[in-house]
Amino acid sequence: MEKIAFVSGSATRLGLAIANHLLDEGYGLISHFHQNLVGVNLIQQRAISLKKPFYPIQADFSSAAGIDGLLMGLDDFGQELLCNVEVVVNAAAVMPRGDMGTLTTSELQKVFSINTFAPILINQFFAARATGKISIINISDIGGQMIWNKFAAYSMSKYSLDRSALFLAKQFAPLVRVNTIGLGTIMASEWMDKGFIADLISKIPAGRFAQMDELLSVIDLLVQNEYITGQTINIDGGRSL
Repeated sequence: MEKIAFVSGSATRLGLAIANHLLDEGYGLISHFHQNLVGVNLIQQRAISLKKPFYPIQADFSSAAGIDGLLMGLDDFGQELLCNVEVVVNAAAVMPRGDMGTLTTSELQKVFSINTFAPILINQFFAARATGKISIINISDIGGQMIWNKFAAYSMSKYSLDRSALFLAKQFAPLVRVNTIGLGTIMASEWMDKGFIADLISKIPAGRFAQMDELLSVIDLLVQNEYITGQTINIDGGRSL
């Protein structure tokens, strides 16, 4: 059986780039997606061209039922496959706008379910079944380290995700390593206009957004270096300063 990677949110944006990169690095792929069938088909064609195993799995992380459905679906793949998972990357996330004066119960539940509860339970799932070494990587955000009033739920959910990595890294060592990547801006969101982007870049000492290969190189580092665990590596061009 070939080595396998799991990537959540693999059909769009960062998750899609990470999934393709891991295929290029020789991994078969368990590919989680929510709704983007076009993205999943693109990854599948890439896997076929590289002659790598490909296992798509659909789930909506916005509810407990959706998360539980993913975990049951993973179990259905069988222990033989799951034992070969060496890399887990949690890239699925939502980033709604909203400050502490406007948050609602339903908004908080949705954001924390997708950004925090799902990756924690996915990590727990793979860590508890580990028979070999696994590198778990949470794609987080420097927003979890800062006070972003306009994205309050998002910032709080990422802070909680960042802290969870420390508990997992300590409990499931030495087979399982858990690390976090604190991203600055790497891809502009659809709602960002030119003025917003210019203002954002002005706050980044490096003077630009991150490039995809700068993220992928850190993922390679965290996969390959077996002495790094429980750490957060910021890729933010100095924005968190």
